[in-house]
Amino acid sequence: MQISDSHIGFHLPPNPDPRATLSEAIEKIKAMPTQPAFLLPHRRYQPPLQGRGMGCRRSVIKGANKQVFYIPGEHDVADADNGKAYLARYGKTPTAKAGTASTWRA
Repeated sequence: MQISDSHIGFHLPPNPDPRATLSEAIEKIKAMPTQPAFLLPHRRYQPPLQGRGMGCRRSVIKGANKQVFYIPGEHDVADADNGKAYLARYGKTPTAKAGTASTWRA
């Protein structure tokens, strides 16, 4: 299941509490009668908040207890360090264990 950009790190209308919005989405996914095989979050962070935003999103999504494949957004790879922060956190070898983080690279 694809999860749209939650704008973690951005706290203005129309979504002043993106962590709560993402948590609500995860709870709805967990309540679905037919569970998705994995989650595919589209990622995009406000550049100055990348570190905190990445960890926050990951901690909320982990609550779904699904295999997760993170896909980078434009701020994750088209930044001053060419995506080094993103790759340091998510550039891991994919695993088959539920609830672990993996990344698809183009």
